[in-house]
Amino acid sequence: MMSSQVSTLTTLNNLSISTPPSTSSKLRLSSSSYHSLSQRTHIPFHVYKHPSAILLELCTSLQELRQIIPLIIKNGLYGELLFQTKLLSLFCKYGSIVEAVRVFESVEDKADCDDVEPVVYNFTYLLKVIGDNSDLRRGKEIHGQLITSGFALNLFAMTSVVNLYAKCGRIDEAYKMFDRMPERDLVSWNTIIAGYAQNGHAKKALSLIVRMQHEGQRPDSVTLVTVLPAAADVKSLRIGKSIHGYVLRAGFESHVNIATALVDMYSKCGYVGIARLIFNRMRERTVVSWNSMIDGYVQSDDPKEALEIFQKMLDEGFEPSNVTIMEALHACGDLGDIEREVDIAAKIFENLQGKTPVSWNAMILGYAQNGQVKEALSHFSEMQSQNIKMDTFTMVSVIPALAELSITRQAKWIHGLVIRSCFDKNVFVMTALVDMYAKCGAINTARKLFDMMGERHVTTWNAMIDGYGTHGVEKLHHSGLVEEGLESFESMKKDYGLEPAMDHYGAMVDLLGACRIHKNVELGEKAAMKIFQLNPNDGGYHVLLSNIYASASMWDKVAEIRTMMEKKGLKKTPGCSLVDLGKELHTFYSGSTLHPQSKQIYSFLETLGEKIKAAGYVPDTNSIHDVEDDVQKQLLNSHSEKLAISFGLLNTSPGTTLHIRKNLRVCGDCHKATKYISLVTGREIIVRDMHRFHHFKNGTCSCGDYWKLVQAFTFTMLPLVCKRLSLLKSRPPPFGHGFSIFQSFIRPMTESSSSNDPQNFTVSYLQNSCGLSHNSAIAASKKLLFENSEQPDSVLELLRSQGLTKSQIEKIIVTRPQLLEANLEDTLRPKMEFLKSLGFSGASMVKLVTKDPRMLDCDVVESVQLFRARGFSDEQIKGLTMKLPSLHFYNVNKIVKPKLEFFKSMGFTAEDVARIVSSEPYILERSLENHIIPCIEVLKRVLGTDENVRKVIKACYWILEYNLEKMLEPNIAMLKSHGVPENIIMNMFLAHPRTFLLRPQQITEILAEVEKLGFNPNTSLFVLAIRSMAVMSKTLWEQKVEAYKSFGLTEDQVYTAFKLQPMCMITSEKKIKKVMHFLINKLNMDASMICRNPNLLMLSLEKRLIPRSSVLQLLISSGFLKEDINIIYYLRMPEQQFVEKLVRKYKPLLPNIVNAHEGRIEFLGFPVILKS
Repeated sequence: MMSSQVSTLTTLNNLSISTPPSTSSKLRLSSSSYHSLSQRTHIPFHVYKHPSAILLELCTSLQELRQIIPLIIKNGLYGELLFQTKLLSLFCKYGSIVEAVRVFESVEDKADCDDVEPVVYNFTYLLKVIGDNSDLRRGKEIHGQLITSGFALNLFAMTSVVNLYAKCGRIDEAYKMFDRMPERDLVSWNTIIAGYAQNGHAKKALSLIVRMQHEGQRPDSVTLVTVLPAAADVKSLRIGKSIHGYVLRAGFESHVNIATALVDMYSKCGYVGIARLIFNRMRERTVVSWNSMIDGYVQSDDPKEALEIFQKMLDEGFEPSNVTIMEALHACGDLGDIEREVDIAAKIFENLQGKTPVSWNAMILGYAQNGQVKEALSHFSEMQSQNIKMDTFTMVSVIPALAELSITRQAKWIHGLVIRSCFDKNVFVMTALVDMYAKCGAINTARKLFDMMGERHVTTWNAMIDGYGTHGVEKLHHSGLVEEGLESFESMKKDYGLEPAMDHYGAMVDLLGACRIHKNVELGEKAAMKIFQLNPNDGGYHVLLSNIYASASMWDKVAEIRTMMEKKGLKKTPGCSLVDLGKELHTFYSGSTLHPQSKQIYSFLETLGEKIKAAGYVPDTNSIHDVEDDVQKQLLNSHSEKLAISFGLLNTSPGTTLHIRKNLRVCGDCHKATKYISLVTGREIIVRDMHRFHHFKNGTCSCGDYWKLVQAFTFTMLPLVCKRLSLLKSRPPPFGHGFSIFQSFIRPMTESSSSNDPQNFTVSYLQNSCGLSHNSAIAASKKLLFENSEQPDSVLELLRSQGLTKSQIEKIIVTRPQLLEANLEDTLRPKMEFLKSLGFSGASMVKLVTKDPRMLDCDVVESVQLFRARGFSDEQIKGLTMKLPSLHFYNVNKIVKPKLEFFKSMGFTAEDVARIVSSEPYILERSLENHIIPCIEVLKRVLGTDENVRKVIKACYWILEYNLEKMLEPNIAMLKSHGVPENIIMNMFLAHPRTFLLRPQQITEILAEVEKLGFNPNTSLFVLAIRSMAVMSKTLWEQKVEAYKSFGLTEDQVYTAFKLQPMCMITSEKKIKKVMHFLINKLNMDASMICRNPNLLMLSLEKRLIPRSSVLQLLISSGFLKEDINIIYYLRMPEQQFVEKLVRKYKPLLPNIVNAHEGRIEFLGFPVILKS
């Protein structure tokens, strides 16, 4: 594959230098006429007879295309411009940027040679594939060529530019290009709306829908597919329903993409039932449709239904995609019946073809989240053995699994793997490590990692806080929390209409435990009933309620619970404790004697028991009921954590900290006993039970003996949370009034046409005469009222006379209904006449009033007079008004005037201020104190004098849009720290300011490269090298190096030339090839000569190299100069000196020398290699 690509590139490279003649080469087509020809990319009829052309039409892949190219060249078809356009479109279609660029350059070269204007679609094809690959650097280059080719105002070209910047994540730049377009069609609007939606700006995308309609464009199916996900992202059911209503009225409901988007929107807004209804009605479905429905159920916490849809999808013969599989795995992970349903996930995973890291991660995460740690680690191990590349998500999936084991040894192992895999800078991986160490009992290590993190996410703080909480750092002295907890739980649904989530029910479990400890039977029963509703088949909760009854000696209730458990087939979860010693995990169950050291353990435990009794320990038998006292003590002595502690004390040296992990809550007796064990042995013992850590040391526990209340304290936060949610519910919707306009255009599907209709004259008139929808007419009627049509008719007639269409008038009235009441003679006509005096008429007038109807009834005279008084021409005022009409509605004396005066106080002339502001009126929207003045102060600190500041702003008025404090000053400080003299920095900034406005990180990387190449920071070449490297991607740099090497230069010679003249790499690849071809093939220069004189590459081929070579050719052939002249001396000679010394001197003898100097004599080349 690689060799075929290289071969193709070589072939295309050769063709870009010399292209066969074409039958169309004599035709000169205007760009407009060529557009219609280029809209079809199939090959014209007179070329179609060639077999290679037929093959090209049938081409279905990049590999096939590369195989066809030699046949194309052999048949001499490459010279056809339409044929080249087809070739370019196919390379773009199959995503090969490099080959597409080669063809593009060849097409442009041929257009130059044949005097044929460029084809706009060549630019649009190329910009699309560049955007799809997010190659911003290359995209900017093509954008520059597009402008120089005269397409800066072309609708198709600029829409492609908007798409480019949007796809590259530069949505602000995309909008700037969009806003500057003189005209926009539906495709342009769809492009910018999709750009905002895909870059995470859903609200902006929705607001553009409103503006789009104001400017006379109706949403089509593409718009709707774009905007429905935006409504879903902001979870606005109101807007989503409005769009759905429009879909129904416009007849788009049968479009599979739109129906799929509706399914997704309703699911994300929490209405999965409506989503399913739409899904069921779909006549046609795609895999994406199925995925949306499955995802809807997953997001709605209905994994069973999600899996049913997945099964139905398979039954109907659809091939699931990786996305489908991932959703199915997530559904399996969310199921409560783990034992049955995890098998489904495993089977899905096994049947998955071509498992990706994503699918492995999902499986590991699914097992980990369902408590199947062994399986999660097994899959992680298998993933490593198969050399599947791990990513950050792999780590954040497997680390929590290890956290559940609470084994410090394995925690250190995975930490080492994180460092070796270079994931230790990722905030989420590090957060997982913090959480893992905290759960392994190493809270100090967790804190060290936390403190070392350069960046912290909110989850990082939560992990650290939770770590401290579970380790009992804060003692909680609260009473009455149990009762308040249950009251808060009840209040959630009763008072605030909130359904308790899984976390709230989890807190109820803790509440149940607290009830047992405090023997609050009534409260315990209430908590238990809530838990039984959640999980009726968990034996542990039944045992907990049974113990509450037993502690109150309610033996009949104990018997009821036991009978209930027998009927349900439920069993108590056996207590289990783990201790990690000698790289081996030892497991102990209550009363078990299976461990090889059981005899020693029980013997040691009996001796230990005597010691702690002597220290004051008294067994707490409240946790064991309905047995004799001596049996109670025997049972307490065989609890699993006591066995694990004894084993640890037997097998570790004095002073070693013991780490114990228990699967259930530590009972009261074991808690008390462990405190005394830590006292008599002088050991620190860390026990992690199902809820928290207990650090036992010197007879005390970190929980301060309030451990029984810690989890119940969770409920003290519930009233605060509910209060906060209540406040959020009372807030206004998250959208401004603009969205009511959107609703007025597309009526919600649930509204009837007759709702809220006052049936008065105003509403009827707005509907019948202005074309407003029913809802829009009602909304507008609240702002005006008239009893007859005389006044509004006259206004509409005036608007029509200015060339406004019906849809444009409708949008104006929707936005500014008060216009219909405006006085024609006193307001509207004078306003229009005034706008005409500024140069607005016809199309420009229509565009202005459609863009902002306030221009027709608001006073703009004051602002215009201000601009005129400040030296603005009417043409300049017209330009800034078209760009930013809202300027006229500001308090000009407060907002605009101080900024104009500030620029004047800096020494700018009135003409300078007018040119700067009319070119970039947006600067007047920026705060004078908070933005403009700080920017000027930065420039003064950098440039030293007001004159230099004025020079930069006049050359680059856009510079005031940047945050110079964050970009300019750090970059200059960085250059100074690398030894670049201040005078060189200042001169370079005056000449090339954009170089200094790169991201500081980018500057740092480039500085390292420049220093590596050996540039001296004390010379201007150092900064020139930075500038050259700043404007090029690594790929572009390599392409230019290859371009030089294709003419015989070695890579070392290229770098030598770059060191002598860094700007030789900033010239385009196209120019490099042209100039190198001329120097080597026409002037017979060798590579070393060019390498020593790279300034030649900066000279214009048409205006310098060819004309001067023609003069020298004439002088040599006439005998006035010797053949071995120093050609480089003459090529680099200043123009005036060259004219005086050669042209004027020999003009009397050689009249034709003037024609040679003006490039009107063909240069044939020198016969010998000339001296340098």
